[in-house]
Formats: sequence, C-alpha cells, structure tokens
Amino acid sequence: MLVAPLSSADTHAIAPPQAPLRISTAAYPRRREPVSPTFANGGSPTRSRDRRPHGTGLPPQYSTLSVAALPAYPNTAELDIGSAVDRRASYARRSFEFTTTPSPTGGTGTAPWVTFQLMSNAPKAAQRPRYVGGEKVEGTVVLDCSEKRPQMVQSVAVILRGRVVTSSLAEGSHVILEHVHSVWKNDSSTSGVVPESPTAASSPPQLAGGKLSGRVELPFEFDFPTEFSVGGKDSNSKSTGAQQHSTPQTLMERGVSATVVYEVVLKVVAGGFFRNTQKSVSVHSFIPDLADELSRFEG
Repeated sequence: MLVAPLSSADTHAIAPPQAPLRISTAAYPRRREPVSPTFANGGSPTRSRDRRPHGTGLPPQYSTLSVAALPAYPNTAELDIGSAVDRRASYARRSFEFTTTPSPTGGTGTAPWVTFQLMSNAPKAAQRPRYVGGEKVEGTVVLDCSEKRPQMVQSVAVILRGRVVTSSLAEGSHVILEHVHSVWKNDSSTSGVVPESPTAASSPPQLAGGKLSGRVELPFEFDFPTEFSVGGKDSNSKSTGAQQHSTPQTLMERGVSATVVYEVVLKVVAGGFFRNTQKSVSVHSFIPDLADELSRFEG
C-alpha cells in the first residue's frame, strides 16, 4: 500500500508535545508532628502506643502519671512499746510446745523423745513465745526414755541467744548475747544425778545401768537478761572492764540493713554416735521494759 508524503503545511498543523503536568503543593499545608509537653521539673509523661490511624489529626494518647507504692510501715500498735508492756498482764500464760525427731541413739518407736515446752504471756494469735524485759523464761524439758529406748543422757541445757544479722552470709551474723542455763547434768560421782535448776523435780530421774529410764520432766526458769557485755557472750560472767549495755529489742523492719533476733536453744548431750540433740526456737519478740530502764537513770 502506498502512503502519500506529508506536505510542509501538514507538518506545522501538528502541535508540538507538551511538558508533563506539575501540581503545586503550596495550597496544601504540611502535617505537623505532635510535640510532647514538657514540665517545670524537666520530666515528661510516659507516652503510650498510639493505635489511632494516621492522618486523623488527633493528638497522641498519654498514660496517667503513677507513683510507686509506699513501703508497709508498722502501725501505731506495733510501735507502741509501752502499751505492749501494759497488756502483758492481760494475756493468759500459754504453753508453746516443740518436739524433736525420734531417738538419735537407735531406740525404737516413732514418737519424739524430746519435748520442749516454753511458757509466755503472748496473744492467742502468736505461734512463738514473746518476752518483755524482766520476764522469766520458764518451761519444761520432757524426755521420753521408755524401757524400749533408754537414753544415755549426759547433760541438758537451755541457751538464750541474741544475734545482730547484717547479711545472709555467715560472717554477717554477730552474737551479742548468749545466756547458758544448765538444767540437768549426769555426774557419776553423786549417784549419777545432779539437778542444776532450783525448780527441778524433787525426785531425781530414774537411772537404769547409767541410762535414763521412763518419762523424765526437767523444769527450768531464769530471767531474760536485760543487759549484755561487749566483749563477752555470757551475761552470767561479767568480765572486768567490760561495758554493759541494755539488751536491744527485736528489730525486723523493711528497709533496715540490720536485724536483731533472739532464739531459745535446747541442747541435750547424749551418748551414742549422735551425741548432741538441739532444738532452736525463734522468739517472736523481745520488748524491754522502759519503766525499768528509766528507774536506773532516776536512781
């Protein structure tokens, strides 16, 4: 097929190609980013994740400023030491009973062979004894030495120990008070029995071939020490030149790096492979009698 050539007139009739169309954005304002508010103290609120769709023009959401919970402080009743001293007479004398494992010297039976009883004027809700300055630490040590499992007991002692704990490590525990009260001692030179405590039973325990036999009850009683000496553990033997200080009250508070705790330890020295039997009882609290403390200064 033949195509006729274009003439010069037809060439000028065709318009030249135009430049690409450009749209000005000056009429459309730019979207401004939200600015977090500032405060006088330099702080700023915590910004929560904004889940709103973009382009809505709404400000972002902010979480509410929160304050950390305050620590639990002791209430007024716990801090009122004077009222605790006054209320001790209103509490009935209670017996707290603690037992040990069965006989360590190979005796038969599953019942505990040592029962440790402590008396205290403590509230009904208390599970451990509580003592006030000047109060007596008293109780009974019961030894179940039946015919099937007689025991070769050498001595029975009750130890009151006070410690200042500054850390969970062994070197972080410091003994400030250690009062040893001997309850009973087996002395072969005096028919095998020496009752150490003045409140011990009038009839001595029964000995069968050098061993205790039957149910043996050994009562004890001593004053809770109101003073301790620096440089010595035993409050009974006060060394010359040692400084005496008032026994501190139990201290277990949140946020305090040091605590003061007391425990009553029963120590039974027996024969056989396992010679010692110990039972430690943590004291609920010790509260000094402020009236007695003030009377010392007045005197």
